[in-house]
Amino acid sequence: MVGTKSSQGMRRSTRLALAIPVEVSGKDASGKDVREKTKTRLINKHGAMVALRHRFKIGSEVTLRVPHLSRQRECRVAWIGGDPKKQGKYETGLELLRVENLWEIQFPPEDWTARKAAGRPARAKRG
Repeated sequence: MVGTKSSQGMRRSTRLALAIPVEVSGKDASGKDVREKTKTRLINKHGAMVALRHRFKIGSEVTLRVPHLSRQRECRVAWIGGDPKKQGKYETGLELLRVENLWEIQFPPEDWTARKAAGRPARAKRG
């Protein structure tokens, strides 16, 4: 789930900041059928964070479509954030109902960090 951590305080998979064109459809918080084109802000193996004009209920099921890959999967709205009065849209965390690499990209290893990517050694933890 994007934006959440496991009981050990670690994310379930590495998040990547990528703007991938997607379409989200389902019943919004008022029960109206909506379909909205947007782009991902963050992705991981478990889902994505998108910004939407429509507000969905937490726990509701929506369809996430990736048009350029001709793929779509069912998701659960995991969280809603942001202030649409300030930002114009709701930040919405979508959790894939079935974990998979919907994005067809190679994710970095789970122990990847920006420090390692920059070629700087990670600091040892002090005990």
